[in-house]
Amino acid sequence: MSFGQQIRIARMSQGMTAAALARAAHLHESYVSRLENDKSGASIDVLLRLCRVLKVRPDILLEWDQAGDHQG
Repeated sequence: MSFGQQIRIARMSQGMTAAALARAAHLHESYVSRLENDKSGASIDVLLRLCRVLKVRPDILLEWDQAGDHQG
């Protein structure tokens, strides 16, 4: 799955709307939409904010395997 799909799945598993995620992570709702639709990338700062709000580790959103190779 892509980075954006991982964000959407994590957000929905928390019962959050995109607007709620944007507010909690101090991001614009349109930016969260672009992230979820793989139209934009995220900085380390944004990645960490998303992880904090979504209560997931960065490797979950980035889909790193145990060897450290990216699969997405």
